Amino acid sequence: MTHPDNVAVGLLGLAMFAVGGLTIIALTLLAAHYSYRFLPLRRSRTLFWIGTIIGVVFALAVLQVAAKAMHALAVIASFGWDAYADGLRVINKHGQLSDGRFLNIFWAAASGAGTVLLMLLAVSPVTVWYLHFHPRRKDGRQLTGVVRLDGRPLPRARVTFYLADGTKLRGYIALKTNEAGRYEFHDVPLKRFRVTVTGDESIPLEYRDHNRTPLELVGDRLEPVEYDLELKTGIF
Repeated sequence: MTHPDNVAVGLLGLAMFAVGGLTIIALTLLAAHYSYRFLPLRRSRTLFWIGTIIGVVFALAVLQVAAKAMHALAVIASFGWDAYADGLRVINKHGQLSDGRFLNIFWAAASGAGTVLLMLLAVSPVTVWYLHFHPRRKDGRQLTGVVRLDGRPLPRARVTFYLADGTKLRGYIALKTNEAGRYEFHDVPLKRFRVTVTGDESIPLEYRDHNRTPLELVGDRLEPVEYDLELKTGIF
């Protein structure tokens, strides 16, 4: 049996879905664009598959309970917890209740649109994860280089990049050089960074302080960049 105000329910549900769907899509794309702020920068294949499996399992779990969750919310919001505890349930997609009544127009529309929106929201995390790890993603670059002190490579030095956001500096990522003094920084966002180098007592203090370091990286192109850090003693 259809809802007695089926046209109104359909139009309101469609409007709810349009607004909610566009909001979720916009937030998903925004999260994907800024994913380097909260997701791992090292995009290994193993990490990608672990996160993908977790995301897919989560999405499937939400898909299984989305309709029941929205129907329960509609009943509780409309008639109270006691009615739900006494067995009042939504028995079809039109908002018909187990006692023969119907949900009001708002909750009949919300339960239908909300179910689909929950399903869309459930796949948002795995979508962001996939876009973050996508091999053709073009919002960052590959940065490699050698850290040298007076021409001598510094093995096992700690290179820290501080993201310059306005007048504030925020620690972004710290890397260690290998035995040859080389470091690799993958998928570097096109931002401005201040760089410090620590891990060796012979390194001048200025290079260790993110407020005083003369080392700076300005992201202005996407192609791979070779950025050697040439440290000098006795120049400060």
